[in-house]
Amino acid sequence: MKKLIMTNKSDFFEDWYETVRDFTPDSVILPLTKDEETALRAISYDSFLKRGYYPDSMPLRPDNFAKEEENMIITNLKIRIDQVLNGEPKFFRANIFSPKDTGKCIVSSADDVIEAFILSERIFFKAPVLMEGKPMTFVFRNLIDIKEEYRVFVKEGTVIGVSQYEDSDVISRREPVQNIYSINEHDLLRVCDWVNDMLVVTGVDTAIVDIAKLVSDQYCIVELNPFNKVTDKCLLTKYDLYEKNYKHLIVGYATSINNIRFIELDRKGEEISIIQEESLQLEEMVRDISSMLSAFKLNGGFGKK
Repeated sequence: MKKLIMTNKSDFFEDWYETVRDFTPDSVILPLTKDEETALRAISYDSFLKRGYYPDSMPLRPDNFAKEEENMIITNLKIRIDQVLNGEPKFFRANIFSPKDTGKCIVSSADDVIEAFILSERIFFKAPVLMEGKPMTFVFRNLIDIKEEYRVFVKEGTVIGVSQYEDSDVISRREPVQNIYSINEHDLLRVCDWVNDMLVVTGVDTAIVDIAKLVSDQYCIVELNPFNKVTDKCLLTKYDLYEKNYKHLIVGYATSINNIRFIELDRKGEEISIIQEESLQLEEMVRDISSMLSAFKLNGGFGKK
């Protein structure tokens, strides 16, 4: 069995999908031609310019085509997208990542897809750097009903850490009714057990694996990310999971609006021992983050006039 080792920032969807296909939602990959990708970059540039972004803050606009030709390329791409979607709602992402910053990842038409693409800062600003010349693809995934989500850190075939899929700023702003504080270390350990079973049959060796617990209480893989410092560690930011080798499993989850609990666990069969336990109060951290975000927004956000 070939090992899947994801450590490069240019490891994308098609690099891992077939390996874990039995454990993740069915998906259709739509390769883009170079002309389609270029035309998309051009209309994205126009969209950001129209919304008040400084030209000097943006990647250069590709002017490979006359406007009429550019429009024709986009029109033909829309036809291909609609043939894939057939009017059914899907989760849309590019092979590098999704346009989740737009809140428009659920699409049912080509117009939805193009809108999400041209509005996404993370695709427009980050993709040219991270793609490193690799062709872009569009991915359309079957929808799943997620109850909880986790980020699991797998290094050389071993689960070394697992976090609730949140960051401290998000946790501080959640409404109590959303009940994200019901997770405990046993929930995280059950996720680890599921991931360990998956590792045996897939050959995943090194990656950061996002896992969803569905409303049916089943688990599935949302996506795999490169195991490197580019990928967010969610709540485990205080641990150097990339460089250090920790002897025991590290878990992290929120216990209240102002507290994150970290536990270092030792597992021997069914027996679980807590080696170390620590809590982090978020009040000061959140206040600092909120102040920075407020200043950022007052200044117009990333790249804006």
